[in-house]
Amino acid sequence: AVADFTVNAPSSTAQTLGPVTGQAGTVTSAGTLTVAGGTVAVTISGNNATLTNNGTISQTGKSRVIRDNTGVTGLTVTNAAGAVMQAADADVIQMNKSPASVVLNNYGTMSSLNASKGGAQAVDFNAIISGSNVINNFSSGILQAIDADAVRPGVNGVVNNYGLIKATNTTDTGDDGIDAQTNTGVSVHNFSTGTIEAARHGITGGNITGSGAYAMSIANDVGGMIKGNDGSGINIDGINKNELVTIN
Repeated sequence: AVADFTVNAPSSTAQTLGPVTGQAGTVTSAGTLTVAGGTVAVTISGNNATLTNNGTISQTGKSRVIRDNTGVTGLTVTNAAGAVMQAADADVIQMNKSPASVVLNNYGTMSSLNASKGGAQAVDFNAIISGSNVINNFSSGILQAIDADAVRPGVNGVVNNYGLIKATNTTDTGDDGIDAQTNTGVSVHNFSTGTIEAARHGITGGNITGSGAYAMSIANDVGGMIKGNDGSGINIDGINKNELVTIN
């Protein structure tokens, strides 16, 4: 479909927002969008799209719940309190082209079950190297992945966490809560109600090749917890003298 959509009953029809700009998609509290196989549940291909989930969006096969493979700007995704986005064996949301810009507002639960242990995140914005990427995980929000990193922000990514960001493991111990990888400029604010917990590191990133600069800033408010169960609360990798990481 290349128009606005509303899902207010059980549906198995995959949806698209775009390529026309400014389209809106809504799953109501009575709505359930369940897509199987290798088809993305909601494909984003137009700028300034808005997706609001008040019910359930589920991908039960091997594809993503939400994906941009175009490089869109102005995308806003809101997962409401009590709402669920779940992927059986892929990322819940992936931005796969750059430049792009996206704001994710999560009040509900976004879960990657990652059945084949292929490294599927709840949020994967790793491909964004220019543009903007903002993740707001509110106090009722849960961003979680099994046997994978929960959140991978892009370059200059912003993560505001008031809720729970968690990576758990069954067989793999290399799972982090927030993994910025080599993406510089990431800013994480863990508020007083926030918990970032992982099988390995709570938050990690850094330079592992070359001589370029790497920056990150982390603020952890009184009452907030950043925890690594088989690693560090915060782990920064570096091979040169050009890492600048500020932790408050």
